[in-house]
Amino acid sequence: MRWLRALALVATGLIGATDACGQVRSVEFRTPRPFGYFLGDTLRHDIEAVVEKPYTLGTASLPRAGALTYWLDLRDITIDVADEGDATRYRIGLDYQTFYAPLATRTLEVPSIRLIFADGDRATERTVPVWPFVVSPLRELEARVERPEDYLRADMQPRLRPAGNEAWAAAGLAAVAAAALAGLLHHAAAWPFHQRPARPFTRTARLLARDGLTYRERLLALHAAFDRTDGGAVLADDVPAFVGRHPSFVPYTAEIAGFFDASRQAFYGDQIEQASDRLNDAALRALAAKLGRAERGEA
Repeated sequence: MRWLRALALVATGLIGATDACGQVRSVEFRTPRPFGYFLGDTLRHDIEAVVEKPYTLGTASLPRAGALTYWLDLRDITIDVADEGDATRYRIGLDYQTFYAPLATRTLEVPSIRLIFADGDRATERTVPVWPFVVSPLRELEARVERPEDYLRADMQPRLRPAGNEAWAAAGLAAVAAAALAGLLHHAAAWPFHQRPARPFTRTARLLARDGLTYRERLLALHAAFDRTDGGAVLADDVPAFVGRHPSFVPYTAEIAGFFDASRQAFYGDQIEQASDRLNDAALRALAAKLGRAERGEA
């Protein structure tokens, strides 16, 4: 009875193997010419397999891109899957590159590939055979004595080209680069533009444009701009002398005097509301902007 049971198990295994093998309908292996390759040449292999569902290709059975041997690299591998009703068609592309430098004509082999198709615990495989190809040396091992000039030829004389257009183009690019560098140095106030004239009102106008300052802080900021411009403290009674020393501010004499009157009322008369009504935040910003344009010569 034991041998009958063993025979039944063997028969079951053979039937299962036969059924599994029948799941792979076809495997085609297409290769290029097997000869005429040199150092650095590429080889393209295409494998096309048709497998009945639900069997699928186990991608782990495929080689990974990279060095396969010291002379052969797999540069790229692509897999295209197409559904064909009750079957699946796999198109596998492999791009090899050889780095073998033979001293004489020699036959090499691309390794074989085991393709595994599985459906759960059931699996079958097909083997793509090794592919031999012939590589040739880039030159003969020994030079032919009858024509040594074929192996060591004289250097080719360089061909002279007129450089007129290139010279003008280089000069134009150099001028553009110099202008860009000058603009960058001026923007950064670096040498030779490090001694630029002070512009207190311009900086104060930018400061007053921000939010978060109280009315008194805005007044103090504009007072500081007057002091830095004149090199000393400027009071309300000094306005005529101030505009006399700085003629660019003459058109704004009345507005400057109005600023000092509002400032005196805010600080010494303790009447901030009346002062802000007389010269509000918008008027302060406008006055600072006007004086900034005047000190830059834009008024």
